[in-house]
Amino acid sequence: MAEPLQRHQGVIKAVLSGDTVIIRDQPKGGPPPERTLSFAGLSAPRLGRGPRANETEGENDEPMAFESREFVRKKLIGQAVSYTVEYVVPSGRKFGTVYLGSENISHSLVAKGLATFRDGREDGPEAMALSAVTQQAKDAKLGIYSADASKHVRKVKYTIDDAQRLYAESKGKEIPGVVEHVRNGCTLKVLLLPSMQSVMIALTGIKTPIMKRENGQESPEPFYEEAKYFVESRLLHRDIKVVIEGTATSGDSGGATTMLGTILHPRGNISHLLLNEGFARIVDWSFGQCTQGKDFYRRAENAAKQKKLRVWRNYQPPLANIPAGERTFSATVVEIINPERFVVKMDDGSKKELSMASIRQPRKPQGNSGGDKAAGKQRSRPIYDVPFMFEAREFLRKKLVGKRVNVEVEYIKPAEQSYPEKTCVTVFIGGVNIAVALLSKGLSYALRHRSDDASRSSKYDDLMAAESQAKEAKVGVHSVAQGSDGPIMRISDVNNKERAEHLIASMKRSGKVQGMVDYVMSGSRMRVHIPKERAICTILLAGVSCPRTGFNGKPDEPFSVEAKELVRDTCLQRDVEIEAFDSDKNGGIVANIFIDGQNLAGLLLEQGYGSMHFSASRYGTQGILSVSEAAAKSAKKGIWENYDPAKEAAEGEGASPSRGGPGERKKDLKPVMVTEVVDPISFYAQYEESAEKLAELMKVLNEKLGASAEACKPKRNQICACKFHDGQYYRAKVEKVDGNKFEIRYIDYGNAETVTEDKCAELPEEVTAMNLPAQAVLMRLAFLGEPPSDYAEEATVVLSDGILDKTYSCNEEYTEGDHVHVTLKVPESEDDVAVTMLSMGYATVARRRGREFQEAISEYRTFEKEAKSNRMGMWMYGDISEDPRDI
Repeated sequence: MAEPLQRHQGVIKAVLSGDTVIIRDQPKGGPPPERTLSFAGLSAPRLGRGPRANETEGENDEPMAFESREFVRKKLIGQAVSYTVEYVVPSGRKFGTVYLGSENISHSLVAKGLATFRDGREDGPEAMALSAVTQQAKDAKLGIYSADASKHVRKVKYTIDDAQRLYAESKGKEIPGVVEHVRNGCTLKVLLLPSMQSVMIALTGIKTPIMKRENGQESPEPFYEEAKYFVESRLLHRDIKVVIEGTATSGDSGGATTMLGTILHPRGNISHLLLNEGFARIVDWSFGQCTQGKDFYRRAENAAKQKKLRVWRNYQPPLANIPAGERTFSATVVEIINPERFVVKMDDGSKKELSMASIRQPRKPQGNSGGDKAAGKQRSRPIYDVPFMFEAREFLRKKLVGKRVNVEVEYIKPAEQSYPEKTCVTVFIGGVNIAVALLSKGLSYALRHRSDDASRSSKYDDLMAAESQAKEAKVGVHSVAQGSDGPIMRISDVNNKERAEHLIASMKRSGKVQGMVDYVMSGSRMRVHIPKERAICTILLAGVSCPRTGFNGKPDEPFSVEAKELVRDTCLQRDVEIEAFDSDKNGGIVANIFIDGQNLAGLLLEQGYGSMHFSASRYGTQGILSVSEAAAKSAKKGIWENYDPAKEAAEGEGASPSRGGPGERKKDLKPVMVTEVVDPISFYAQYEESAEKLAELMKVLNEKLGASAEACKPKRNQICACKFHDGQYYRAKVEKVDGNKFEIRYIDYGNAETVTEDKCAELPEEVTAMNLPAQAVLMRLAFLGEPPSDYAEEATVVLSDGILDKTYSCNEEYTEGDHVHVTLKVPESEDDVAVTMLSMGYATVARRRGREFQEAISEYRTFEKEAKSNRMGMWMYGDISEDPRDI
């Protein structure tokens, strides 16, 4: 009697066909040994295959081949079994019997008619049993013995005809399938059911170690075998579901079309497990397409990093050398150097240069000539020459400069070659990630990091998503066609007297113009960009002389650095108003600069960082500058720290007596009639003391012109007569000419309209001879600022309904530009119009220097605060001073 065969133990790793399986041992410190075993004495129908190289078609299954394989797969895959090895053929192939518990799998397979018993095996109980079971299956017409067996041939699609179509049809669906092969930890061949489409799936958003090909030879990356076994032991020949998330042509798949996807097992997402165990890294190029638990991906990867598992065994946290207390802080942004770099002012007054984490600014396209050339030399002004660089800088400037921001340090980029060390951060304002906002506008790129580079923004996924949205919308840098240079800023550099004079003439026609201080050279000299004129010029502050900074080896004059820093802190990269007067021989423009309505020269003198120049009287600024200088002298600030008024008087250098002196608010109430409301805080009014003279002028004007006035075609800035809707003629100034249409403003009432030539007439000589100045004076409610633009129209209506055509007691507080800043009070009740606007939530309190005004401003702030508390007007949704929705 033959000795019983030894039974071995193992786990079914794979089912190759209905009669062949791969059995592995239990793992011990790594992937375990495995062996292929065919069922002794049995022959199952043969599975087909895909086309090989140089073949157009593969081979089809034999009838019932798939059903045979599926029967064994579903019964055995992943199961612990026992088996015997009965014989080994010369090729080394082993034959034997597999048992699931006490069940003989060969018997079960034959009983279903899914395999045949091969004649010629030794007679014995086992052969007799298989023969008997075979006959029973034949009699029952089961499996291959059934009448319709020939119809049970699957049609496998081994190639993908249209990957994009497959993605579109499968998007968002969980498709059943079976993992047929594991190439590596992140690339698997899957048979989709019931379509029988064979696809190569690359796991979306992750990458495991692979076989690298170098010099014609393949070598595994560290942990390649372990990662592959990890996936095989969980997914090979298992029922899974696939979420197809995109397409990619992968070299790792032999150049075939590879679908991006996530594989879901009843026990979880294999990508999550790979990341959690340190077998995989997140890859940015496909992570944005991941639709299954992206947050968990990051958490799982971070957990593996912290534990330094496997591929992260050498991981060093990017912030390891930064104290925990210095990783987050708040600061004020003072300068945008470029879309990647900016400067903040810390609470202790120090300044720090920072860089945006994982952001790359726009670059000049390859082959771009960079715009203008002069004398054969290339311009080098990246802010203007690189497409969208200026727009990106402006976006950040308007959102950040002068604002308080929250900063999170992400990583420190070490110095390399000529580049210094960089502190890379994420910036939040009002809870909004400014880098995300920048990318969503298409004004920068998300930096592509190496997969093993841990130094990146912690919000990197948000950055990639924002960039993807901008690409889809084709905005900013993504709107430029391939091969195109893209738009650049055409900016004229005003660098000589001729250009300066031309610019001044244009600026004077416009009155005050808007500008942006681009660079501060000293306390009284700066470079300013003027958008309307598309020019950048040097501005010299009118009527002020500041200490000079050192040059050519000469030291700085006392307080020159302080003067420069004050100007930098006050107006660098801020929007300002410019009132141009004259130019110097080098093309510098002498002008007043106003920041938030205040004269910058006056601010310098108040701090004692300069003295009034004799030219102030020429530019009409002597009054305000003398008051500011007197205040600094009195307080002995800056250059006046050793000021001795008695000595100055004795030397005959003292200033003329001040009219009232600083600290004393002037009061001179006069009755006015409001004739036109311009905006929420501006209006035209007539002084009633001239009412009789105006009435006499109107009488003469209409008597002379009457009904037979001869029409004229006036020129711009000409004072003429215009017939209003009431049939009367009024004095008017022509502000704009457009063919036969004239935009005019009635100079005695302030209202404006567009008229045609037939409404205009020359002023009679008798009217001109009366020499009566324009009676409508442009006024502004003192100490107030306008509400946001979305409340401006509503606020203007409120002011107009309240004050138009009414008489008030008016006190002139100060004058800025064309505006006389006043307080208006109802004569009978002393009610202040400004208080009413503040209380209704339709105005804000503006900043204003001058000790004489502080009491009034403090009182106004009380009403502003009450309006905020009561949610009045523009405050109905809370404090709108920094609305994160505007980011």
